[in-house]
Amino acid sequence: MYNLRSMSLTRQCTFSVCILLFLQCMYLAAATVQEKETMLQKLFQPAANIDWQLADKILQATSQLEEGIKKAGDASTSEEGVKILNQYLSAENVHLALNKKRALELKDKYLESIRQEQERQRQIRAIKDIRVTTGDGGQLVIRKYVNRGYQWKLYLLPASKSNYDAAREIWSARSDYYSNKVNADTSQAKMKLALMEHDSSSTSSLMAYSRYMDLQDKAYDKVNNLLPKITQNSQAQRWNVTSNVCSLDNIQTPVLLVAVVELTNRPPHFWYMKYIPGESENQWELSVPKHEM
Repeated sequence: MYNLRSMSLTRQCTFSVCILLFLQCMYLAAATVQEKETMLQKLFQPAANIDWQLADKILQATSQLEEGIKKAGDASTSEEGVKILNQYLSAENVHLALNKKRALELKDKYLESIRQEQERQRQIRAIKDIRVTTGDGGQLVIRKYVNRGYQWKLYLLPASKSNYDAAREIWSARSDYYSNKVNADTSQAKMKLALMEHDSSSTSSLMAYSRYMDLQDKAYDKVNNLLPKITQNSQAQRWNVTSNVCSLDNIQTPVLLVAVVELTNRPPHFWYMKYIPGESENQWELSVPKHEM
């Protein structure tokens, strides 16, 4: 650490310029405008009255805390990051560090990450306690109106954004599949009619049919590639259900429900919903979506 007061007057003047530039940059990390103004008033008196001792302490505190911020940023877990930051934030004169706000913001970020992970684990434990039974009368009743009598699968997952986004993406890919299927069927019908009437437009209909079939195949592959995000999710609880009506009880946490009916040579029937105890409807109907009719 530099001892500014031990320097010659010339070196002090030169070094003071460096300090002023350094501190000018570090002020951007100060918590409030009032803090900046207060620090300026303390430090930048007329040149002859600069408080070199205070400047020494500010430089040292800022440098040490910067080291802590870097170590915490490289931490492998949020818990480790918080531990490192707490250690550096308890140092002497840390209140003088111009990057203290940044350190506290990083700590808050890690604490929020820890809180989210604790909530996720709580939801996983709560989901394991949910009961699924045949028939109605439960807290949430699910009625399946397609492929009646066939076994289907019910998945329960934490209602996290990542799980919800995965379910929504699968639903969107299935919608694309059926939309392109309709377009392909329409193009095929036009092509057959044009061929029967010896109409040259059969060529353009054939090209359209091929294009939609290609898009349909891509959507089918996308659904199959996305499904494992739900069906093989380590957080999920799965039930094989044979009844067309089942009930869920003891739902104590928001939960993402996903129902799957496997089909041959086309994407499975797929439904999802976020259930929030005390807010969501107590009935969920599984019917054919409009875009598949």
